[in-house]
Amino acid sequence: TALYFAMHRETLGFTRGTTAAEHELAAVLVPAVEQELVRRLLGAKLTAETADAMGEAIRTREVRGSCLVASVGECVEPDAIPQAADYLLGIEGVTTTAVYGLVGETARISARTSNTHLDIGAALREAFADVGSAGGHGHMAGAQLPLGLLGDALADDGTGRSLLTDVIRQRLFNAFEGWAE
Repeated sequence: TALYFAMHRETLGFTRGTTAAEHELAAVLVPAVEQELVRRLLGAKLTAETADAMGEAIRTREVRGSCLVASVGECVEPDAIPQAADYLLGIEGVTTTAVYGLVGETARISARTSNTHLDIGAALREAFADVGSAGGHGHMAGAQLPLGLLGDALADDGTGRSLLTDVIRQRLFNAFEGWAE
Protein backbone atom coordinates (compact mmCIF):
# COMPACT_ATOMS: atom_id res chain seq x y z
CA THR A 1 0.00 0.00 0.00
CA ALA A 2 2.81 2.39 0.90
CA LEU A 3 4.69 1.71 -2.33
CA TYR A 4 1.55 2.12 -4.43
CA PHE A 5 0.66 5.37 -2.63
CA ALA A 6 4.18 6.75 -3.15
CA MET A 7 4.09 5.90 -6.85
CA HIS A 8 0.62 7.44 -7.20
CA ARG A 9 1.65 10.64 -5.39
CA GLU A 10 4.97 11.14 -7.18
CA THR A 11 3.48 10.60 -10.64
CA LEU A 12 0.34 12.67 -9.99
CA GLY A 13 -1.95 9.69 -10.35
CA PHE A 14 0.27 7.92 -12.91
CA THR A 15 0.01 10.86 -15.31
CA ARG A 16 3.47 12.45 -15.05
CA GLY A 17 6.58 10.75 -16.38
CA THR A 18 5.34 7.26 -15.58
CA THR A 19 7.26 4.40 -17.19
CA ALA A 20 5.85 1.12 -18.47
CA ALA A 21 7.64 -0.66 -15.61
CA GLU A 22 5.85 1.57 -13.07
CA HIS A 23 2.49 0.77 -14.65
CA GLU A 24 3.31 -2.95 -14.56
CA LEU A 25 4.34 -2.75 -10.90
CA ALA A 26 1.17 -0.84 -10.03
CA ALA A 27 -0.91 -3.54 -11.73
CA VAL A 28 0.83 -6.19 -9.62
CA LEU A 29 0.33 -4.17 -6.42
CA VAL A 30 -3.34 -3.22 -6.88
CA PRO A 31 -4.85 -6.51 -5.63
CA ALA A 32 -2.97 -6.16 -2.32
CA VAL A 33 -3.48 -2.41 -1.85
CA GLU A 34 -5.70 -1.17 0.97
CA GLN A 35 -7.76 1.14 -1.24
CA GLU A 36 -9.54 2.90 1.63
CA LEU A 37 -6.20 3.84 3.20
CA VAL A 38 -4.95 5.19 -0.15
CA ARG A 39 -8.15 7.26 -0.51
CA ARG A 40 -7.68 8.72 3.00
CA LEU A 41 -4.04 9.54 2.34
CA LEU A 42 -4.77 11.17 -1.01
CA GLY A 43 -7.52 13.26 0.61
CA ALA A 44 -5.35 14.39 3.53
CA LYS A 45 -5.66 18.05 4.40
CA LEU A 46 -2.78 20.50 4.29
CA THR A 47 -1.28 21.39 7.63
CA ALA A 48 -1.05 25.05 8.54
CA GLU A 49 2.73 24.86 8.13
CA THR A 50 2.44 23.46 4.61
CA ALA A 51 -0.12 26.12 3.67
CA ASP A 52 2.23 28.82 5.01
CA ALA A 53 5.14 27.39 3.03
CA MET A 54 3.07 27.27 -0.16
CA GLY A 55 1.95 30.85 0.43
CA GLU A 56 5.57 31.93 0.81
CA ALA A 57 6.47 30.13 -2.43
CA ILE A 58 3.66 31.96 -4.23
CA ARG A 59 4.78 35.29 -2.76
CA THR A 60 8.49 34.84 -3.63
CA ARG A 61 8.05 33.34 -7.09
CA GLU A 62 10.09 34.71 -9.95
CA VAL A 63 9.33 33.74 -13.51
CA ARG A 64 11.80 33.95 -16.38
CA GLY A 65 10.59 32.58 -19.67
CA SER A 66 8.69 29.41 -18.85
CA CYS A 67 10.67 28.77 -15.64
CA LEU A 68 9.62 29.64 -12.10
CA VAL A 69 11.86 29.68 -9.03
CA ALA A 70 10.50 30.27 -5.52
CA SER A 71 11.47 29.97 -1.87
CA VAL A 72 9.47 28.65 1.07
CA GLY A 73 11.99 30.22 3.48
CA GLU A 74 12.66 28.28 6.66
CA CYS A 75 10.58 25.15 6.56
CA VAL A 76 9.57 22.75 9.33
CA GLU A 77 7.78 20.41 6.92
CA PRO A 78 10.19 19.26 4.19
CA ASP A 79 7.32 17.73 2.19
CA ALA A 80 5.96 21.23 1.62
CA ILE A 81 8.82 21.95 -0.80
CA PRO A 82 7.90 19.34 -3.46
CA GLN A 83 4.21 20.06 -2.90
CA ALA A 84 4.83 23.72 -3.72
CA ALA A 85 6.87 22.74 -6.81
CA ASP A 86 3.98 20.57 -8.02
CA TYR A 87 1.37 23.24 -7.30
CA LEU A 88 3.26 26.07 -9.01
CA LEU A 89 3.70 23.97 -12.15
CA GLY A 90 -0.01 24.64 -12.72
CA ILE A 91 0.56 28.35 -13.38
CA GLU A 92 -0.26 29.29 -16.95
CA GLY A 93 2.84 29.54 -19.14
CA VAL A 94 5.10 27.81 -16.60
CA THR A 95 6.64 24.50 -17.66
CA THR A 96 9.43 24.25 -15.08
CA THR A 97 9.43 24.97 -11.35
CA ALA A 98 12.09 24.86 -8.66
CA VAL A 99 11.26 25.54 -5.04
CA TYR A 100 13.81 25.69 -2.26
CA GLY A 101 13.77 26.07 1.49
CA LEU A 102 15.92 25.78 4.57
CA VAL A 103 15.31 22.63 6.59
CA GLY A 104 17.57 22.61 9.61
CA GLU A 105 21.16 22.89 8.42
CA THR A 106 20.30 22.03 4.81
CA ALA A 107 18.93 23.92 1.83
CA ARG A 108 16.54 21.58 0.00
CA ILE A 109 15.42 22.06 -3.58
CA SER A 110 12.61 20.33 -5.43
CA ALA A 111 12.11 20.79 -9.16
CA ARG A 112 9.46 19.72 -11.65
CA THR A 113 9.05 20.14 -15.40
CA SER A 114 6.60 19.30 -18.14
CA ASN A 115 9.15 20.44 -20.75
CA THR A 116 10.13 17.28 -22.63
CA HIS A 117 13.31 18.97 -23.90
CA LEU A 118 14.67 19.63 -20.41
CA ASP A 119 16.06 16.85 -18.19
CA ILE A 120 15.45 18.42 -14.80
CA GLY A 121 17.53 15.77 -12.98
CA ALA A 122 20.58 16.51 -15.14
CA ALA A 123 20.02 20.25 -14.74
CA LEU A 124 20.05 20.03 -10.93
CA ARG A 125 23.09 17.72 -10.91
CA GLU A 126 24.95 20.20 -13.09
CA ALA A 127 23.90 23.15 -10.93
CA PHE A 128 24.57 21.72 -7.47
CA ALA A 129 26.77 18.58 -7.56
CA ASP A 130 29.79 20.66 -6.54
CA VAL A 131 28.13 21.91 -3.32
CA GLY A 132 25.78 19.09 -2.32
CA SER A 133 23.86 16.16 -3.69
CA ALA A 134 21.39 16.36 -6.54
CA GLY A 135 19.53 13.89 -8.68
CA GLY A 136 16.33 12.88 -10.28
CA HIS A 137 15.11 12.17 -13.77
CA GLY A 138 13.53 13.96 -16.70
CA HIS A 139 10.44 15.31 -14.94
CA MET A 140 11.32 15.45 -11.21
CA ALA A 141 14.46 16.20 -9.28
CA GLY A 142 15.79 17.34 -5.95
CA ALA A 143 18.94 18.60 -4.30
CA GLN A 144 20.26 18.94 -0.78
CA LEU A 145 22.91 21.50 0.05
CA PRO A 146 24.47 21.22 3.52
CA LEU A 147 24.98 24.69 4.92
CA GLY A 148 27.90 23.79 7.19
CA LEU A 149 29.74 26.91 8.33
CA LEU A 150 27.39 29.07 6.27
CA GLY A 151 24.61 28.13 8.69
CA ASP A 152 26.02 30.52 11.29
CA ALA A 153 26.05 33.38 8.78
CA LEU A 154 22.33 32.93 8.13
CA ALA A 155 21.53 34.05 11.67
CA ASP A 156 23.19 37.46 11.18
CA ASP A 157 21.46 40.61 9.91
CA GLY A 158 19.95 38.77 6.91
CA THR A 159 22.88 39.37 4.56
CA GLY A 160 23.85 35.68 4.61
CA ARG A 161 20.30 34.56 3.83
CA SER A 162 20.03 37.06 1.00
CA LEU A 163 23.32 35.89 -0.49
CA LEU A 164 22.27 32.23 -0.24
CA THR A 165 18.93 32.99 -1.91
CA ASP A 166 20.64 34.91 -4.71
CA VAL A 167 23.13 32.08 -5.36
CA ILE A 168 20.48 29.35 -5.41
CA ARG A 169 18.16 31.35 -7.70
CA GLN A 170 20.97 32.21 -10.11
CA ARG A 171 22.23 28.63 -10.28
CA LEU A 172 18.71 27.37 -10.95
CA PHE A 173 17.98 29.87 -13.71
CA ASN A 174 21.41 29.17 -15.25
CA ALA A 175 20.67 25.44 -15.15
CA PHE A 176 17.45 25.97 -17.08
CA GLU A 177 19.51 27.44 -19.93
CA GLY A 178 17.48 28.89 -22.81
CA TRP A 179 14.14 28.11 -21.18
CA ALA A 180 14.56 30.91 -18.60
CA GLU A 181 14.90 33.80 -21.04
